[in-house]
Amino acid sequence: MSKKLESWKARKPKESYFQLSESLRTSPAFRALTKLQTDLYFFCTEWTYKAGKRAASYADPKKYPRDRWTEGGDIRGNDFYINIDKAIKCNLIEKKKNKNTLYRAINALVEYGLIDRVFSNKGRDMSVYRMSERWKGITDEKAEQIQKVLKERNK
Repeated sequence: MSKKLESWKARKPKESYFQLSESLRTSPAFRALTKLQTDLYFFCTEWTYKAGKRAASYADPKKYPRDRWTEGGDIRGNDFYINIDKAIKCNLIEKKKNKNTLYRAINALVEYGLIDRVFSNKGRDMSVYRMSERWKGITDEKAEQIQKVLKERNK
């Protein structure tokens, strides 16, 4: 039996939504994120959900890594791609000229332990990512160290 979506949670009655745990919301890793990084994280949760819920009849190797790599490797059903075209389509960034901004945001999510890079982009292939629990081990001190490293790297 499904629950009715409370009107304050969404604009449309059948719209999907996700819940954010208190421990994640108050974690040093999550609190250190910029707006773009937070928005990207929310899209990653959506992409993970969609990748895991799709029916086999909707297999699409261009959208879902598991449909491309059906045998072997470490690719799982909930893994997802992130690339510039997908980010533009979701209004995360405006134009392709912001490509470096997107990849800095992705790297920040990896560094803070919110996502893991499963398959790194080599040539034309899109990198594959999955949600991670490593953020649970990030302390305030470690988050500050990561922030300094990211700032230095992005100069």
